[in-house]
Amino acid sequence: LKVALAAYDYRLTLGFNGESSATGSAWYDLGVVLHALENTTATISNELKEKVHKQAIKCVVEAIKVEPADASYWRALGGMHFVARPRAAQHAYIKSLENDDKVCMRFFVSLGMSSSFWFRMSSRGRILAFCICTTTIRS
Repeated sequence: LKVALAAYDYRLTLGFNGESSATGSAWYDLGVVLHALENTTATISNELKEKVHKQAIKCVVEAIKVEPADASYWRALGGMHFVARPRAAQHAYIKSLENDDKVCMRFFVSLGMSSSFWFRMSSRGRILAFCICTTTIRS
């Protein structure tokens, strides 16, 4: 992971001369590697984990700023917010649904990772998620 982290960081320093897809992808890749590092490294302090987590979110947000219509970026952001900020995760998953009408199944799989999240969602939020997905499936 540390090698991947260095490679993706270097990739961002190269610059892409206005190629938004390459820039967005570079930010996304760096954010995902940081998130993986945060979750797999047991030897770092909680304070450092928090810093890595915030940096991972910042990277994915940068990717979204460059390519707001990329549903995978929104899904990644939802996954990063899933435990600590369920409402932000819900928002990100809904944005993902708006940008990719075939993402409904992945949305429910993501929500299914924690049944307590689903039950903490307001009934309005659950109804909205169901309506968006069923509308997407029918069309």
